[in-house]
Amino acid sequence: MIINKIKSLFKGIIGKCSDGERKERFHINLTRDSVCAADDCLAPHSKNLRVKSLDDLAHKLQKKYLPYIRADVYWIAHLCDRQGAVLFKLDIPKDKTAKLYVLSDDFHLEDEMSIYMEYIYKGRS
Repeated sequence: MIINKIKSLFKGIIGKCSDGERKERFHINLTRDSVCAADDCLAPHSKNLRVKSLDDLAHKLQKKYLPYIRADVYWIAHLCDRQGAVLFKLDIPKDKTAKLYVLSDDFHLEDEMSIYMEYIYKGRS
């Protein structure tokens, strides 16, 4: 009975991993800035991702959603749209792994969360 109450508190979707361990998964709705004139013709840049954690979100943002740019860049994540509260910064050095910095003390992933990614160009290194 207590276990059922705990399970009902999960906001994400619970899936079963190959090792039998149960993991919470979150559906994240993304939209991002365009990064150049050619990129504008594909706007709006929307995608839905399923993630298990903030680290998983950072990895999938870099590998599956954000465009590759041959320079040091970072992305500012806003809740809902560009005017929304700032949640985190994703720093992507040229040819390196992304680093996620949480900028809001009370930030946590929620199922069906909408995040807008604002592009910031830092320059070539």
